[in-house]
Amino acid sequence: MRRTPRLLVRDREAVFSALAHLQPPTLVVDVQPFVAPWGCSPKAMVSAAVALSAQLVDATPNLKTLVFATNIRSVRCQRLRDEGPRVMFVSAARKPWRGDYLADAPRPVVVLGDQIITDGLLAIRLHGQFLQWQIHGRIPWWPRLQALIGGLLAVFMFSPLYFRPATAD
Repeated sequence: MRRTPRLLVRDREAVFSALAHLQPPTLVVDVQPFVAPWGCSPKAMVSAAVALSAQLVDATPNLKTLVFATNIRSVRCQRLRDEGPRVMFVSAARKPWRGDYLADAPRPVVVLGDQIITDGLLAIRLHGQFLQWQIHGRIPWWPRLQALIGGLLAVFMFSPLYFRPATAD
């Protein structure tokens, strides 16, 4: 079985450094908790995604498709940007099983998310790479349980993703 490359990222600077190195043409970003905190309103999720999309596009010049994906069903799917890279917000994404919203997206794909059993499995299904966001602060019980189960599986599913971050000389 092919093991998917995974990099643990603990802060936003590490995320942007990894993306600058990887330069994926397609990036899938899990909305909660990287973009918006758990329990926020659907409108706040979309607003946070719009705000972050400009930074992600600037950090990744080769980006063609940026997808903010959440398994929450209360938000309507929508296109967030018309010019430059395609930016979409997909709710009821049913990660890791559904992927039709990525059917015409260029490969390779990088998935940024906190959960191995949703975001990590999506990266595996897409033959991509997984940037695993390390959560800071209080975690609701359901994501905490998912993280525990995913942590047990990670050793079998992923290989380390190594790169040397750019240093200022």
